[in-house]
Order: sequence, then C-alpha cells, then structure tokens
Amino acid sequence: MSNSSEEFIPSLYDKMIDNTSYTNSNNKVTRIIVDTHNQNRKKSIHSECILKDSFLGSCNGIINAHSIQNSGILDKLSENNYVLPLDNFTELFNIDIEKLLLGKNEATIFRGFCKKHDEVFRPIEDIEYGYNKELQNYLFAYRAFCKRYIDSKSSYNYYSKRFSDFVDSEKLEGVIEKHADIPIQRKEIREHKKTYTNKRQVKRMEEFNKLLKKNEQLKFIFNTNLEKQRYFKIQTLELEFSAKNILACSSMIDIATDFQGKLFNKNLKYPLFLSVLPVGDTTKVLISYLKTHSTYLERIINVIKNSNVHQQEIILSNILIKNANNIIFNPLEFRKFNEKSIKIIAGGQLRRTQSTNEPLVTLKLNIFRPQ
Repeated sequence: MSNSSEEFIPSLYDKMIDNTSYTNSNNKVTRIIVDTHNQNRKKSIHSECILKDSFLGSCNGIINAHSIQNSGILDKLSENNYVLPLDNFTELFNIDIEKLLLGKNEATIFRGFCKKHDEVFRPIEDIEYGYNKELQNYLFAYRAFCKRYIDSKSSYNYYSKRFSDFVDSEKLEGVIEKHADIPIQRKEIREHKKTYTNKRQVKRMEEFNKLLKKNEQLKFIFNTNLEKQRYFKIQTLELEFSAKNILACSSMIDIATDFQGKLFNKNLKYPLFLSVLPVGDTTKVLISYLKTHSTYLERIINVIKNSNVHQQEIILSNILIKNANNIIFNPLEFRKFNEKSIKIIAGGQLRRTQSTNEPLVTLKLNIFRPQ
C-alpha cells in the first residue's frame, strides 16, 4: 500500500473497513481504527433463540452455545485447553500463530439458543456419531445453518452502522487527522470520495437484506422439519479420512461454480452444510443439503463421491479454505504445516470468493495431512 492519507482515513480507503489486519499494528492511527472496529463488532453481536415460539415451548434465557461440541470435539483438538480458529487467519502474514490461539471454552460460541432449546442437540452432543445417522446428520446441518443465521444478523447490525460510524464520522475522522503523521487531502476531495463509499454501502445493504430473507426461509424449513421429525429432508454425503484429531468445522457454505468453472448457483440459492468432526482415529466429513436442492447440487456431490480419498481430501481442503467459516485446528497439528502451505491457506482465506469461470479446486493443498 502506498504511503498516502488513504491509509489512515477510513472515509477515503473503504477497503480498510473490511480488513485492517494487513496494516501496521504499531501505528497509532491503525490502532484507533482497529479498536473502533472491535468495539462496534461487540455491540453488534445478535442474540436470539432460533427455536423461540416453537413446538418446544417458551425460552429460558439466551446462552453462549457452542457450534462445535466443546466436551467432545474441541477436547480432542485442544492443546492445553487451547485451539486455533481460522477466523482471523489472514493475520498469519504478520502475527505469530501463538497469538491466535483461543481457549476452547470460548471457541465457536454463538448466541443462537436458550438453555432449554439448546438441548435439541443432545443426540450429537452426548452420543458419538453413528447411532442414528439420519437424525444426527440433520442436527449437524441444522447447527451449521444456525451459526450462519446468527452471524449474518450480527454482520447486518455492524454494517448497517458502518457508514455513519466510520466513513461519515466527524469525530473519528478528527481523531485520525490529529494523529496522522502525513498531509491530509482537502476536505472537498474527501467528501467526494465518500459518495463512492456510500454507493457501495447501499449495494451491500441490499445484498444483506436478500441474505436475511433467504435465511428466514431456511429457518422455517429447518424448524418445521425438526418439529415433524422429517429428518430425511436433509441429504448427506458422508466421507471418512484416516486423519486423527486435525480439525473440525461447522459451516453453511455457498458454492457458485463447479469443477469446470461453470456457474450453476448464480444467486446462491442452494447452500451446503458442512460438518467436519474427529471420530475415533478418523475424521468424518458430512456434506449435507436440502433434498429439494439435490438436482442442482448433484454435479458437485457426484464428483466428490466418485473421487478417490486423496482427491476428496484436496477437494474438501479447497472448499474449507475458500468457502467455509468456523474452522478449528489442533494447534500441535497445525504447526506441522510448512511456510508454503501456510501462505496458501492464508491467501485462500483472504480471497473468500469465486471468480467467474473459476474451477472449484484451485489450491494445491491438503489440510487433512499437514506438511
């Protein structure tokens, strides 16, 4: 990045609003911006019991629910009660991995259920995978959706105030101007650039509203099928890798293009629900989807199903790094990755989008076998 005022004034450099991790953390202005980000994100966290007013009765208080089982899965992945989440993995370009470790009791939590309704996940919390796969597959997919549902609402809360809190904030801009150690552009130039940032804000909120509407429809589908015990409405491809205690994941993902780069999911109407969990001496991967979407997703599912194990691991590595959230690594195993692999992981996390005509698999990486 060039050494210009756009590096310091958020109203002039909109990208900083999305990602400040690559900036110099020792710079006073950067710290002001990052601190403001962190404060606003905490204020934006959404709390809601997704099963409120359901067939299970009234709520009894929102809790910090784990989207990945704490007492079983996170226990297996922890080192001295710490795990490595990939939420801020792009920071590995500049920050020691040790600083990214998180206590397992804090990892993967979201405020999506009350204590009473969180009990619905007992069949996957208390019993190891395999005793009733139809029910367990449904609950793993449901929990991946619920995490996305709450996260999306939190993001909406944050970005709905983004323009006023960052871009058009006279107070914040004044503080940054005071501490910036370079010349600041004229006020009229800064105001002119704000108009472009505002247009981007309007477009972003339009997309958020579409996303929230889609999520409400999915919530209705999941809750209705849960009530009626129609667990068969979720289809699941189950894979098993001979990798022990490497990683876990619970994430709703959207894939736009197939293995040839052909667009098949333009408006991201057909989500996948991905769960990765250590089971015994193996790693299970559950790729779930709504039965009504099977026709649209078969081009992805069939290729994965018919690939050999090594190919499956490469495919899932690409999907996880480029499309999934809420990924947890065993810190000890993660340290086995060489520098080249870490750069590939960080680069994939930084992009997080599929370009037009981009094949689904582009990264030469197997995260199930660190090297």
